[in-house]
Amino acid sequence: MNWSEQRVHELAAAKGLDPQKTTPKQDALLHIDITMNAETLMPTQERIGIDVKAPRKERRHDNHYMTTHTWLELRNVRGFAGSLLGQADYLALASPSGWIFIDRQKALNETLLKVLDSKSSAFYPSSSWRIKERGKSFIVLVPYEWLIKHSADVWPDEKLISRYYATNKQNTNASDLDASKRTAQAAQLQGETIQHSTLAKG
Repeated sequence: MNWSEQRVHELAAAKGLDPQKTTPKQDALLHIDITMNAETLMPTQERIGIDVKAPRKERRHDNHYMTTHTWLELRNVRGFAGSLLGQADYLALASPSGWIFIDRQKALNETLLKVLDSKSSAFYPSSSWRIKERGKSFIVLVPYEWLIKHSADVWPDEKLISRYYATNKQNTNASDLDASKRTAQAAQLQGETIQHSTLAKG
């Protein structure tokens, strides 16, 4: 298991949901990383399949992880069906709010509608959804706001936030501080220039 799968597994175990890791074949073909007791997520079933998605970067070489959106996959880099077209009942998506549990079919339906909408001029640039085709892959940028609004549950996770999103906050604060310093330095320089000009005239 990768770190994200391990975290969801640990949290599910702490909730008494009896999580079980799937086989590599189930993971690859069905896009199911973990099965666990359904509880309130799907009361009509005894157990459900979860596809865990780690934090995502907007561009591969970015230094930080996205805090407003994540990528969902219709077709993966090998040209096969992506996680949205898998057989998991729910996607567990990493976010700055914790793990967002969204019904996979609901996310798929909305994503397909957005893909159809992308054919109209109204989709860009006002929409916060975005489509990206690269090589064989076909992915869609989805806002966390929509995912949280339509989620079945959100599991807070301080370890997730400190590992992936705390650096973003520090970078933002540092950038704000640098900007403030530049503004102050510019104001000081402007003041010195005005003073020098006044003395020269006198």
